[in-house]
Amino acid sequence: MPTSLNKVTQLARHEERLPEINSGRNEVSIYQFTGTKFDLTKAAMLTAKLKKAFPELKKEFFDVLIERAIDNGFTIERFQDAINYTIDNCVYPRPTAAMILSYDKKIKLLTYSELTWKVTNEGEDINNYFPVKLDENQKKPLWVHVMYKSIFANQNKNDKKE
Repeated sequence: MPTSLNKVTQLARHEERLPEINSGRNEVSIYQFTGTKFDLTKAAMLTAKLKKAFPELKKEFFDVLIERAIDNGFTIERFQDAINYTIDNCVYPRPTAAMILSYDKKIKLLTYSELTWKVTNEGEDINNYFPVKLDENQKKPLWVHVMYKSIFANQNKNDKKE
């Protein structure tokens, strides 16, 4: 039976492996800034494709999957990417809803100190990054690689495209 000291030691060892920023904002989903709202007609077509790939899945599975995707704020692009990823990569006999719903593409956000560390220690070019603020309450910008500039171009638009 583990003692509380062991739990503290285990927690400390776990925290050593955590990234420098531990606020949960060191990554952001690309779908947060791009994509269209969830469309039931398109979702039905996508789930039909999934049904062809995994014919043993029941209708109730797809009903729950779509319901959970809507409740989790999926865009139709994220849902499509999740379905395609599952078809291409599912290594189990059949996928689970959690497996599909956990799919996301994330962009690493750097603090200024992380960026300067990369420039100093990894030879990264500071011009390959640009600052972003995710909301008006954010005091200091975070830094994102320029390859993602198009994703952040519309970040001030709060509503997703219809």
